[in-house]
Order: sequence, then C-alpha cells, then structure tokens
Amino acid sequence: MRSRGPTIAGIVLGGLTTAAYLIGSNRSFGYDAAATFANFIATPSLWDAFAVHPVLPTIDLKSIASNDHVLISFVSHLIYSATGSRSEVVYRLLPALAGGGTVGVMAAVLSRKFGTLAGISAALYIASVPLFVDNARDLRGYSLAALCAVLATLLLASDERPRARLIAYSLLMGLAIAAQLFAAVVLVAHIVWIAKRPSLQRSGWPPMPTSSSWSSCSMVIHPACSIRTSRATWSSSSLERRCSCRSASG
Repeated sequence: MRSRGPTIAGIVLGGLTTAAYLIGSNRSFGYDAAATFANFIATPSLWDAFAVHPVLPTIDLKSIASNDHVLISFVSHLIYSATGSRSEVVYRLLPALAGGGTVGVMAAVLSRKFGTLAGISAALYIASVPLFVDNARDLRGYSLAALCAVLATLLLASDERPRARLIAYSLLMGLAIAAQLFAAVVLVAHIVWIAKRPSLQRSGWPPMPTSSSWSSCSMVIHPACSIRTSRATWSSSSLERRCSCRSASG
C-alpha cells in the first residue's frame, strides 16, 4: 500500500503556491498580458482567440500574434463572453492554478521517488524560479503548458500504456502546445527518448519520469527568457536608431 504522504505534500504545496501566486492579482496587466486581453479575449468574436484577425485594422497581426497563447485565450474568452468581467483577478486565476498544480504534481512524484525532503525541496525550487513565478502570476500560457507537459511526460514514462492512457497523453500534449507553442520542444524530447529507450534498457538504465518531467517544465518556461531578452534588445536597438535619425535630421 502506497504512503499518502507524497500526495498530501503535493496537495499542500500546490495549494500554498497557488495562494502565493494570487497575492496582488488585482494589479493592472503588464504589456504582454494587456495585449493578449485586448486583442484576443475582450472582443466580440470567439474566433479572435485564434488570432484570425486584429481588432483594429491599423494593427499588423504579425506584430501581436506572439502574444496569443491560444488555449488560455480561448478559455478566457469563454469566461469573458459568459460574464463580461474585466477583473484582472479572474483571468489570473487559471495560470496561478496551473502553476500551483505543476508544483504540486512535482512534489508528489519526486517525494514518492526520492523521499519527502527531496521532493519538497525540488518543488519549492520550481515554485521560486523567477520566470516561472512571473508567468504563473499573469495572463500567460506558460504555466498551463508546463502542467500539461509534465502530466503527459508522466503518462508516457509509465510502464503500463493502455490505449486510454495513450489517448490521454495525446490530448495533454495537444493542450500543452495550444497553451504555448514552445511545448512542441517537449514532444521532440519525447520522440528522442522513445527512440533511445531500447539502448537504455539494454544498458540497465531504468525509466526516469521525474527527470523527464522536470525537463518538460524547464523547456516550456525558459524560452520566455529568450523572448523577453530579444524583445528588449530589439526595442533598445530600435530606440537607438530613432535617436540617431533625429540627431542627424536635427
């Protein structure tokens, strides 16, 4: 009979993480979240959640399409259509729950695999990663993608794979990619892992669902850093070019 300690640890840590992420959730949206809300959520048509066309004809769709994390935009649009709410708290709830869920699942799995102390320590580390915290506390799809990718990885790494479990894996990976396109990297990692697994088995290596799950979370969350860095670099260089042009013309 399995101990209930890891499950309890996961539930408690997941709940506490979600509560912590929701502190100050009534603050105004940041730039990216505001663009997502204005262009893909608070609109008359549900199709806008799929970045079909810009709300204003003067806006180039290519310049804002990267802000559309389709799954969270779609769910949030359903909420907006049903309630008409523009409360920041309402639309930050799902990312915070997904972030807390990711931490809780990792705490439970790692506690069962390596012991309670190791599991809780690893989960607290995930919960405090600055990029993860930042994206789980705003209207972004990264935490939802991370949760779906982790759950899918755990299903794939299981020794038993009935048809229902494989269908669930496919649905979870589809949802992860819909939440954030970078989750496709996790799918590539799964394909590589499956291709190499026979050689690993011959060498005596057991399946490691926990490390695969952490890799999934990392691969979904960390690209946000490169995106923001590239945007900052582009903005800085653009500003410098404008200043140079004005100086030359002056």
